[in-house]
Amino acid sequence: MNQPTLQQSADAGANAAQVLENPAFGAAWESMRAEIVEAWSNADMRDTEGQQLLLQQMKLLGRLRGKLAAMVEGGKFALAKISTEDLARESAARRLVRRVF
Repeated sequence: MNQPTLQQSADAGANAAQVLENPAFGAAWESMRAEIVEAWSNADMRDTEGQQLLLQQMKLLGRLRGKLAAMVEGGKFALAKISTEDLARESAARRLVRRVF
Protein backbone atom coordinates (compact mmCIF):
# COMPACT_ATOMS: atom_id res chain seq x y z
CA MET A 1 0.00 0.00 0.00
CA ASN A 2 1.30 3.44 -0.90
CA GLN A 3 2.18 5.89 1.82
CA PRO A 4 -0.01 8.99 1.67
CA THR A 5 1.67 12.30 1.02
CA LEU A 6 1.77 14.91 3.76
CA GLN A 7 -0.96 16.88 1.99
CA GLN A 8 -3.14 13.77 1.71
CA SER A 9 -2.66 13.12 5.44
CA ALA A 10 -3.52 16.73 6.24
CA ASP A 11 -6.64 16.53 4.07
CA ALA A 12 -7.68 13.22 5.64
CA GLY A 13 -7.25 14.74 9.09
CA ALA A 14 -9.44 17.71 8.16
CA ASN A 15 -12.09 15.38 6.75
CA ALA A 16 -12.00 13.22 9.89
CA ALA A 17 -12.39 16.33 12.06
CA GLN A 18 -15.46 17.32 10.05
CA VAL A 19 -16.95 13.87 10.63
CA LEU A 20 -16.30 13.99 14.37
CA GLU A 21 -17.74 17.49 14.63
CA ASN A 22 -20.79 16.64 12.50
CA PRO A 23 -23.95 16.65 14.64
CA ALA A 24 -25.54 13.88 12.55
CA PHE A 25 -22.53 11.63 13.12
CA GLY A 26 -22.56 12.41 16.84
CA ALA A 27 -26.26 11.64 17.09
CA ALA A 28 -25.91 8.40 15.11
CA TRP A 29 -22.90 7.31 17.18
CA GLU A 30 -24.68 8.04 20.46
CA SER A 31 -27.83 6.28 19.26
CA MET A 32 -25.86 3.17 18.31
CA ARG A 33 -24.05 3.20 21.65
CA ALA A 34 -27.33 3.53 23.54
CA GLU A 35 -28.89 0.68 21.54
CA ILE A 36 -25.95 -1.61 22.30
CA VAL A 37 -26.07 -0.75 26.02
CA GLU A 38 -29.84 -1.30 26.07
CA ALA A 39 -29.54 -4.66 24.30
CA TRP A 40 -26.72 -5.67 26.64
CA SER A 41 -28.69 -4.76 29.76
CA ASN A 42 -31.69 -6.76 28.48
CA ALA A 43 -29.65 -9.78 27.35
CA ASP A 44 -30.31 -13.08 29.04
CA MET A 45 -27.57 -13.95 31.53
CA ARG A 46 -27.07 -17.35 29.88
CA ASP A 47 -26.66 -15.82 26.40
CA THR A 48 -22.90 -15.42 26.59
CA GLU A 49 -22.54 -15.53 22.81
CA GLY A 50 -25.00 -12.65 22.41
CA GLN A 51 -23.25 -10.68 25.14
CA GLN A 52 -19.90 -11.23 23.43
CA LEU A 53 -21.31 -9.96 20.13
CA LEU A 54 -22.62 -6.84 21.85
CA LEU A 55 -19.23 -6.31 23.49
CA GLN A 56 -17.58 -6.60 20.08
CA GLN A 57 -20.01 -4.05 18.66
CA MET A 58 -19.20 -1.62 21.47
CA LYS A 59 -15.49 -2.09 20.95
CA LEU A 60 -15.83 -1.54 17.20
CA LEU A 61 -17.82 1.61 17.81
CA GLY A 62 -15.04 2.89 20.07
CA ARG A 63 -12.37 1.93 17.55
CA LEU A 64 -14.15 3.91 14.85
CA ARG A 65 -14.04 7.07 16.93
CA GLY A 66 -10.43 6.31 17.88
CA LYS A 67 -9.41 5.88 14.23
CA LEU A 68 -11.02 9.19 13.31
CA ALA A 69 -9.30 10.94 16.23
CA ALA A 70 -5.96 9.44 15.17
CA MET A 71 -6.54 10.73 11.64
CA VAL A 72 -7.19 14.22 13.03
CA GLU A 73 -3.93 14.11 15.01
CA GLY A 74 -2.05 12.75 11.99
CA GLY A 75 -3.44 15.60 9.91
CA LYS A 76 -2.26 18.16 12.47
CA PHE A 77 1.19 16.60 12.44
CA ALA A 78 1.27 16.63 8.63
CA LEU A 79 0.31 20.32 8.55
CA ALA A 80 3.08 21.14 11.02
CA LYS A 81 5.59 19.16 8.95
CA ILE A 82 4.48 20.91 5.75
CA SER A 83 4.94 24.26 7.47
CA THR A 84 8.39 23.29 8.72
CA GLU A 85 9.44 22.08 5.28
CA ASP A 86 8.17 25.31 3.70
CA LEU A 87 10.25 27.34 6.14
CA ALA A 88 13.32 25.20 5.45
CA ARG A 89 12.97 25.84 1.70
CA GLU A 90 12.58 29.56 2.21
CA SER A 91 15.52 31.58 0.94
CA ALA A 92 17.83 33.35 3.37
CA ALA A 93 16.84 36.74 1.96
CA ARG A 94 13.15 36.03 2.45
CA ARG A 95 13.78 34.87 6.03
CA LEU A 96 15.64 38.12 6.74
CA VAL A 97 12.76 40.17 5.34
CA ARG A 98 10.25 38.15 7.35
CA ARG A 99 12.22 38.74 10.56
CA VAL A 100 12.56 42.46 9.93
CA PHE A 101 8.90 43.00 9.18
